[in-house]
Amino acid sequence: GQMDEALAAYDQASGLARQKGDEAAAFDLAYKAAMLQQQRQNLADSRERLQRLSTDMAQHSAAAKAHLLAAWMAAQLVRARQLELNEYLADLETQRRLWPADATTDQARLWQAAVLEQQQAWHAAASIYEEVPPQSAQFADALTAAARNVRRLLAEPAASDSQSPIAGHLSYLETIAGSDAASVELRRQAALTAAEVALQLPTGGYARAERALTMAFGDKLDGVDEQTVAARSLMLLAFAGQPARRSAAQALLDELRGNSPAQLLAVVQGLAQTADGANDRLAGELAEMQLQVIDSLGESRRSLSAADQDRLLHLQAAAFARAGRTVDAIKLYEQLVEAHPDDGEVRERFAALLLDSTDAKLLERALEQWRIVAARSRPDTDRWWSAKYHVALAQFKTGDKSGAAKLIRYLQATKGLGDAASAARFANLLKRCE
Repeated sequence: GQMDEALAAYDQASGLARQKGDEAAAFDLAYKAAMLQQQRQNLADSRERLQRLSTDMAQHSAAAKAHLLAAWMAAQLVRARQLELNEYLADLETQRRLWPADATTDQARLWQAAVLEQQQAWHAAASIYEEVPPQSAQFADALTAAARNVRRLLAEPAASDSQSPIAGHLSYLETIAGSDAASVELRRQAALTAAEVALQLPTGGYARAERALTMAFGDKLDGVDEQTVAARSLMLLAFAGQPARRSAAQALLDELRGNSPAQLLAVVQGLAQTADGANDRLAGELAEMQLQVIDSLGESRRSLSAADQDRLLHLQAAAFARAGRTVDAIKLYEQLVEAHPDDGEVRERFAALLLDSTDAKLLERALEQWRIVAARSRPDTDRWWSAKYHVALAQFKTGDKSGAAKLIRYLQATKGLGDAASAARFANLLKRCE
C-alpha cells in the first residue's frame, strides 16, 4: 500500500543521504520512517528504528531525544507484555551511558529509578535519582524521590553496618544543602533529610546534622513555615547530642517556651513526624524532647482549641510510649480510649503498647483491646486483618498457642490470610504455635 511505499522511500532516501555524507538529511529521513511506523501502530519496529538511528548517529543533536522516545515505546510494549522489562531497563541504561549530560536523559533517570524503587532497590534507585543536576527541570522530583529512598534504606537493619551506602547518600544531601545552584526550598528539603539521616548514624552524627541545617537555614530558626518548624526540632536534638552545645540546646528550648501554644504544638508535631521514620534510639530522644516541650506549655495548653488539646494528648501518649515511660503512656491511653471509644487508631496504639509488654495482666488487656478493634473494624480491611493477627499474637504471648493456631486455621479456611505480607505474618506465627 501507500504506507509501505512511503516507508521504503524514506529508507532509500536516508541511505542515499548517508552515502553522500549528508548526516542531517539521513537522520531526518530515518526519523520520519520511524514516526510512520509509530503512526501505523507498529511500536516494536518504530522502537528498533529509533534505537538503531540514535546509537548509529549518537553525535546528532536529536539523537538523545530520539532514543528517549524509543525507551518510552519500550515501556508501552512492556505494559502490553510484548517486551521484557529488562530490555526497557537496558534502553534507559544506554541513554544514561551515551548521553549523560543531555537534558532528556534526566527523564530516563527518573524512569529507571522508578522501576528500581518498585523493586525495593532503595540504594540503586537513590543513586540514579541523585544523578539529576540542580539545573534540571526534573530536579525537584528527583530530590524528593532520592530522599524517600534514602529514608527507606535507613530503615533497613543493614543501615547500621559499616559497609552501608548511607554515607554516600548523606554526602549528596549535604552537598545540595549547601549548593547555590538549588533553590532555597530544595536546599532546605535536602538539609532536613540530611539531618534526619545524620542523627540516625550509629556514631550519632549530631554535628553533621547541625552543619547541614545551618547551611540551608542559617543561624536563625525563627520562621513559622513548615520547613523551619521541622528544622528547629532537629536542631534542638542536634544541639542536645553534643556536650559542647548543651547550652545552645537549652537556649533554643527556652526560646521555644516563649512561643505561643499553637507554635509549640507545631514543634511537638514536627518532632513526632520525624520520630515516625526514625530508629528506636533517635525516636526515644525525640520523644524526650517532645515531652519537654509539652511540659513547657503548662496551663497555657488550655488556650488551645478542644481539637488541638486532644491532639496534644495523643502526641503526649505516643511520646511517653517511645520514651519508655510505659506506665504514664498506659494511663494517658486509658483516658483517651474512655473519651474516644470509637477511635480505632487510639485503641490500636493502646493495644500495641499493652502487647509490647511481658506482664501477664497487661498481655490479657492487650488481647481484650485487639478483640475490640477487630469487632469494630470492617471485615477484610487492613485494620481488620491487623487486629486478627494481633489477637492471635496476644493469644500466643499469653500461652494460648492452641487458641492462636485455631484462629489462624479458621481464617485460612474461611477467608484466606489477607495479602502476601499478611499471609506471611500469619504463617510465621502458626509455625511458632506448633
